[in-house]
Amino acid sequence: MEKNLAQNLKFLRKYHKYNLTEIGALFQVSKSAISDYENGHSTPSFHLVQMYCKTFDVSLSLINKIIFDERSFSNGSYKDLQATPIVSTEQYKDLKLKYNLLKQKTEGLEIQTNLMSQLLESRESENKTLKLQIELLLLRNV
Repeated sequence: MEKNLAQNLKFLRKYHKYNLTEIGALFQVSKSAISDYENGHSTPSFHLVQMYCKTFDVSLSLINKIIFDERSFSNGSYKDLQATPIVSTEQYKDLKLKYNLLKQKTEGLEIQTNLMSQLLESRESENKTLKLQIELLLLRNV
């Protein structure tokens, strides 16, 4: 499946007559990263794949499923017919920031929960100790 994606990224670059440096500059990625994606050595981010699809007017749902060929591509067979909304770079950065903040809040809440749990255990231990001390005092007084 990822092999399809790698081949399709290479196909789109070559079909539109871009070299590695040009496509890298277009998507603000190094040419070695583009080469790694096209050769299947690493997987591009979802956002980068979205940018490819938007730029070259291909369906996001097809780019990873089938291998593109020139004749079908020329006929428009791979176009995105569903008008899927694409998140802008600014929206993506904003969503990523919000995600990181929520992640930090969640981690903070987990730490607080652990501390509260430890405090509760400590209080329970103190209560047990006090009960034992009371029992000992009552036994001495008997």
